[in-house]
Amino acid sequence: MKALFRMLASWWFTVALLVLFVVVYLTTGEGPDSSDRGFYSLLFFSPGGMLLFGLLVLNIISVSVRVVASSLSLKPPRKEQMDALVVLKPERWSEVRDTLREFSLPRKPPEGLFYKKLRRWSFLPGTLLRFSILIVLLSLFVGVHIEKRGVMTIHTGDELSEGVRVKSINATLQEDYLQIGQEGDFSVNEAEAVLQRGSKQYRVTSLMPVRVGDRYMRVFHLGYYREITIKDKRGSIRMVKELDLLPPGKTTILPVSGRDYFLTITLSPERTIRKGILTGNQFNLRKPTFRVLLQKGSEKVTVTKTVLRDNESLRVDGKLVSIRDRGLYARLLYVRNPVYGILKIGIMLLVFSLLFMLTRFFWYKKEVLIYTDGDRLVVSYREEFYRKWAVTRFQKAFEGLSIV
Repeated sequence: MKALFRMLASWWFTVALLVLFVVVYLTTGEGPDSSDRGFYSLLFFSPGGMLLFGLLVLNIISVSVRVVASSLSLKPPRKEQMDALVVLKPERWSEVRDTLREFSLPRKPPEGLFYKKLRRWSFLPGTLLRFSILIVLLSLFVGVHIEKRGVMTIHTGDELSEGVRVKSINATLQEDYLQIGQEGDFSVNEAEAVLQRGSKQYRVTSLMPVRVGDRYMRVFHLGYYREITIKDKRGSIRMVKELDLLPPGKTTILPVSGRDYFLTITLSPERTIRKGILTGNQFNLRKPTFRVLLQKGSEKVTVTKTVLRDNESLRVDGKLVSIRDRGLYARLLYVRNPVYGILKIGIMLLVFSLLFMLTRFFWYKKEVLIYTDGDRLVVSYREEFYRKWAVTRFQKAFEGLSIV
């Protein structure tokens, strides 16, 4: 067991494990997105990945135990492990005490072996960092195996489960959104769904998930919610539909119940901009213009006008089509994950420990080992970091005192 522990806590095993993780990550996909998905699945769901994950956890625990045990131990190191030493006469002890005053050495020279370690608790920042990484890793592993995911589409005024009501759906949509070809900069980062549960409100965005009841939610898609009315010879048909038209270029097909035709709706640009060989379309996403096409099977009906705005009507092949603004709809990704709260604590602890690690620039161990060698006194010294500078400072401090 001791040999296994030494192997798991060794620096070479840590380096080999990190190299293996990098190699596995780079070989589990061709692009960044596919690599992420492949690495995620391999690590948490395949036998080999779970073995690799287990070795990483054992390595973090073993290194932490070794570091803590070594730092708190008062067992003197071997003499050859010290970095610098001076040999002097016992009569010079008072000068030794003055030079190493931070160690608070005894008034008289030690008769046997004397060892003292300063700043033993300097292991805390690194141990806290490893502990936070362990919390994050274990939370991720447990979470992916017990979490329940789902997607819901919401509209203003909807009543959800657990007494949650959709108060409003807001988004900052551009009035001059420019799309060149099929490319644009559309995102749902500015979308916000305001949910209410009792007297408490929750603002769900596309950024960090928000906990509402026992579910964590975030917005991942946005679209138009419209009331469409069609009047033909057989009567009037009213339907409230989600128009999935964002970003521009997408098409929504709406079957008409009891009729042999259907509607095809896309966003119509306000104007087309040409510059050199580039052509771009400018859309008003806040007050959109819709292009409506009526079709029977694969046959397109020729119409004189196919563009209309909200609250306008359009006659298409003898049928009166009107669209009324009902706001926006949003799609939420929700997750039921009991350990998500622990994951958030682990991430916050990780950020704190990274800042705490800055103290290691000046908070590190110093050790002194003093023993007698016949009628001579041997003073040896080492520091955890900046060891070459420490040796130089030590030798300079005792310059002229050494008899060797």
